[in-house]
Amino acid sequence: MFKSINKIKIVQIFSFLSLFIYSTFFLGKYLGYFDTYWIFFSRDDQFADFHKLIYSFSHLFSNQDLISLSVPKSLSNPLLNPYSVVLENGATPNMGHPPLTIILLISSALIAKSAGLHYSLIYIFYIFAFGLFLFKFYYHKLRDNPFLIFILLSYPLLFLVDRGNIWAAISGCCLLVIFKSFVKNQELTYLDLIMFILASSIRPNYLVFGLLFLTDVTVRSTVRKLFKVGIYFVGANSLFLYISTTIFPGYNLGYFVYLVDRYAQSEIRFNAWNSSLHGFIYNFYSNISISSNNPLPKDSTLRLEELIVGQAVNKLILIIYFSILIISFINFKLYRLDKISFLTILCCFTAISTSPFGDYHLIIFIFLFFTVYEYSKNDKKSILQLTLIAIIILPKFHSISPEINIHNVVNVLCLNGLLFASYIKHKTNNLS
Repeated sequence: MFKSINKIKIVQIFSFLSLFIYSTFFLGKYLGYFDTYWIFFSRDDQFADFHKLIYSFSHLFSNQDLISLSVPKSLSNPLLNPYSVVLENGATPNMGHPPLTIILLISSALIAKSAGLHYSLIYIFYIFAFGLFLFKFYYHKLRDNPFLIFILLSYPLLFLVDRGNIWAAISGCCLLVIFKSFVKNQELTYLDLIMFILASSIRPNYLVFGLLFLTDVTVRSTVRKLFKVGIYFVGANSLFLYISTTIFPGYNLGYFVYLVDRYAQSEIRFNAWNSSLHGFIYNFYSNISISSNNPLPKDSTLRLEELIVGQAVNKLILIIYFSILIISFINFKLYRLDKISFLTILCCFTAISTSPFGDYHLIIFIFLFFTVYEYSKNDKKSILQLTLIAIIILPKFHSISPEINIHNVVNVLCLNGLLFASYIKHKTNNLS
């Protein structure tokens, strides 16, 4: 199989499949099919992760400000904008973001207010800057193989733009810079450290990529580097926390921790876009429990559901995959894993064992595809990696639980396959 396929063919097949899936879905929707399936959210909620957040800051925007900016009622009305709701302990849901994200949100809101133009212009500017950065970063690759534009503009990126989650774009681009530096250089620079701090301060589950900085040969120097990176991260986030509490009245670390815990205890983390293993388990459980006549007593059913939905399974998953990660790190230090394989394992660990907030978290796999495509050869291992990554970033139909979510099933299986495929040995050990 792998003898007859190469990197260029994978990109061409991916391009055809992407167009086929999109055309099939939208044509089916037009003809009245796929009522219970979706690829993008409804148009009423477009760009919500940006607009709903920045226009939920009542201490910045008066009613007159919102009217002058032409902000629609769905964003300005506290009854329609969930981020404006005051919870039982006085927090608002927009306080559930890390300090750096709060700074970015408030800054965006202030820019929108100061500009005094249409409410959507600030987001359009961000997306233009984001697109320009990616185009310049990948210009030479796109020129060599124009079909790669289908990889760059694959589903995770389009979903990110559609949802308005510019914060995932910023953190993803920071990781992109680190990916390139890690594969090309012997040691990451201070610029890479800044990129890492920014990425993991926006999305804390990216802290795992701190392992990329621990390339020192001896244990002593590794521990010293770990301590150094940790000090910089804690110091930067202490500064971010001070700034965020200053510019956002009421925001504090306690509210942030409370809202993160509230999210962890909520079933919303199992929504249809989730690619984590816990979401995979919950999806099958909910399908079986709804579709079958449950012979178990009610108390036993409640205990089983609490076990499945609760943190016990999540912690077990984290322990298992963290153990795999540590073994991978040791093998990498002993030169039994090449750089690209270790980078791939880190990406898989992030998606499988942590709880993603949406398909836009898969944007790092777009960047991983480009990395494998550029720096690996047409050997069996690289072709397998590219194939699995391509399947992960393909558009897929979503369905709401308790239906079996094919998107979730396919991605979890491919992520696990990609993780273990990274251990395949081949004669040419690229970039070791």
